[in-house]
Amino acid sequence: MAHIERRGKFQYRVKVWRGDLKRFESRTFDTRVEAEAWAARTEDEIRAGLHDARTEAEATTLGEALGRYAQEVSARKKSGAREGYLIRVWQSSPLAKRPLAAIQGKDIAQFIRDSEGRGVGPNTIRLS
Repeated sequence: MAHIERRGKFQYRVKVWRGDLKRFESRTFDTRVEAEAWAARTEDEIRAGLHDARTEAEATTLGEALGRYAQEVSARKKSGAREGYLIRVWQSSPLAKRPLAAIQGKDIAQFIRDSEGRGVGPNTIRLS
């Protein structure tokens, strides 16, 4: 259920309730059309059960996800030490501070270019 209200002369705020009336998502837009489009997308995601996954991806950084993977998965693997090294390399990159939902292919390409610039070989990059 969405509610759109005008804020000042040039902005619209949308509230989309999630099941109960105590929790909602809210965003502000410059036009009513943008507000209605976002409300429709968000309601569709909530109905499909995708909204919580997206919200979690927006709140979790790559570094946090890699740290959790190192503790829960790599620790039990024979190759855990090697994976631990690779995880530390990724965690030291600026990309590790970004939310998972914000990482795009161009960001990974930039990480590869940076690795090449540091003299890392092609096969090492491929395996990392």
